[in-house]
Amino acid sequence: MNAKEKKKISDNVVVIKMNEHKVPQFREVRGEDYIFFGKNNDYPEYLLKLYDRSAKHNAIINQKSFYIFGGGSLTCGDFKVNEDCETLNDVLKKVILDYELFGGFAVEVIWAFGGKLAELRHINYSHVRSNEDNSKFYFTKEWARKYYDENDNEMSLPIYSAKENKDFVTWEAFNPENKSGKQLYYYKSYRPNLDTYPLPDYIGAIPFIEIDFEIANYWYNAVKNGFTASHIITFYGDPGTQEEQKKLEERITKKFTGTDRAGRVILNFSQNKERGGSEIANIAPLDLDKQFQILNDTVQQEIFSGHRITSPMLFGIKTPGQLGGRTELVEAHELFQNVFVTPKQKIFETVFTKLLCHFGINEKMELQKLAPIGLDVVNSSNAWNILTSPERRKAIGLQP
Repeated sequence: MNAKEKKKISDNVVVIKMNEHKVPQFREVRGEDYIFFGKNNDYPEYLLKLYDRSAKHNAIINQKSFYIFGGGSLTCGDFKVNEDCETLNDVLKKVILDYELFGGFAVEVIWAFGGKLAELRHINYSHVRSNEDNSKFYFTKEWARKYYDENDNEMSLPIYSAKENKDFVTWEAFNPENKSGKQLYYYKSYRPNLDTYPLPDYIGAIPFIEIDFEIANYWYNAVKNGFTASHIITFYGDPGTQEEQKKLEERITKKFTGTDRAGRVILNFSQNKERGGSEIANIAPLDLDKQFQILNDTVQQEIFSGHRITSPMLFGIKTPGQLGGRTELVEAHELFQNVFVTPKQKIFETVFTKLLCHFGINEKMELQKLAPIGLDVVNSSNAWNILTSPERRKAIGLQP
């Protein structure tokens, strides 16, 4: 067999590389003051992609943020904190969502002359990078230069200096001992062995979040484009050139595939048989609907576990084995409130009480808790007992 024939056969073999999810590495790059967040400095953008593409993950993040914000701050929630007329509650909603998405949040602190706080502004956490010890921060909307390969896949340049960007901004870390200019209050959740950047609580569930949107994408393509390969056609004899094989594939695809037909076919060109002709084999998977249901149930359970969801009922999701009664809803809400919502609310209450004191507001900022959806709190002793005095007054129509 000559070299040309060997090349022709080897060109018919496609090697598929399987990917695996890896926790991002924080690394220094020569010539840059900031630490790279992930291999191509774009891990927050990857987390945003998960949020945008997984319906389950998106709904959980939004609902958790909704529970943490609760009724907002009643005492100082309407206080204007910047020149854009944003209230404290407006800023709180944004930083809470950032915290649930990324494990941290950022607020720009602008000092007025005389050392009094002038403005607080939410800064999109995905656009912020830091030096190693979080004493200086950097902002731009494009940390990774994107391009598309020949298969229309989004790619990132391995090394890219964001300092060239026109919107590149730097801040010193928040320091109440130096009340001047613009500073950045940068909060990150603690996790062992992490220094510069945080990771979200759901980091362990990320492979299943990816599976969730890949399942949706699979079925979308199966319906839209006849994506599922159900048959393989083998042609024996001289496979011809790649251009000839491509033309044959296009002719068969145009004639036999699409939403009104039985899915796509795989063409295989072989020289292994002495005779010519072709052979058709069915490779459609058996019980695909059952396999999908099992996979979907597993993915849903793992995403719930990664998000520390004590009861899917609180998120409007009914699961097998749950009665869904009022008592069960109250108990689930109380558990979720105690183990998840209240500790998270205390984070924001502590941070913003400290920031607001520089506006001259010396009272404690508190976030109001939510009652379970559809629960008559006045007539339920369990729910009534977990409410604070202002919440009880609000429940019966009185002013706090």
